[in-house]
Amino acid sequence: MSRGAGTLTAASSGAFDALPVTLASRVGDPEGKTSPEELLAAAHAGCFITSLGSELHGGGHPSERIDLTCTITMDEVEGQGHQI
Repeated sequence: MSRGAGTLTAASSGAFDALPVTLASRVGDPEGKTSPEELLAAAHAGCFITSLGSELHGGGHPSERIDLTCTITMDEVEGQGHQI
């Protein structure tokens, strides 16, 4: 693995294998690669939207479609290092 690059694998589920990730995908041009922040945003959005959809359906208001956008940002906070 080179400095600032590697791969991510979902070992338990097998949903993805050897997904390329680089420092550039986190702080610059992703060039078609993902970042841990993008995966975290997808996980949060997935948790929220499935819960919301279930609550709406259980309350008698099933939805045909729900659109959700989630953004996770990593930034350096003075004196605290990188924060998400």
